[in-house]
Amino acid sequence: MDAVTKAWHQPVTPDPTVENDRIKIWWDMPVLTDVKLEHNRPDMRVWLKDERKLFVVDMCTPYDANVKMRTEEKNTRCKALVAELRAEYQGRADV
Repeated sequence: MDAVTKAWHQPVTPDPTVENDRIKIWWDMPVLTDVKLEHNRPDMRVWLKDERKLFVVDMCTPYDANVKMRTEEKNTRCKALVAELRAEYQGRADV
């Protein structure tokens, strides 16, 4: 049974890398950088090839009262990783 035909209650683990001619997606894969980072494994990275843009996605499902706190926490946690990716993709992409 593939991911499309599985029942809603059966867990689906996506492939770590999915790619076509327009987009590349990395799911739950560490980012190798020159600097050792504590948080180097975002939930997802999305590379739009034609637009030359890279999106770093880190998700959570906080309780309503904690949304602002969790958003700030995620932004702070990913700041060093985003800075490293910007340096790596400098001149080749927007991060």
